[in-house]
Amino acid sequence: AAAGAYTSFLKHYLADADRNGAAMLENNKWCAAKVKGRLLVIVLEADSRQLADGLLEAVKQKYR
Repeated sequence: AAAGAYTSFLKHYLADADRNGAAMLENNKWCAAKVKGRLLVIVLEADSRQLADGLLEAVKQKYR
């Protein structure tokens, strides 16, 4: 289910995402998403790509 939600999110909300699931929004904020097993993590409107990636990784580490 998480993989399907990830694909749908990228298709409908983040169509400009790179192969890592991240994109800069029109307001110059970053949005990123990752899926790991049954876990889908989405970061909305981070101030930087580095912050978005860090938040994704922190959540993934917590739910190993």
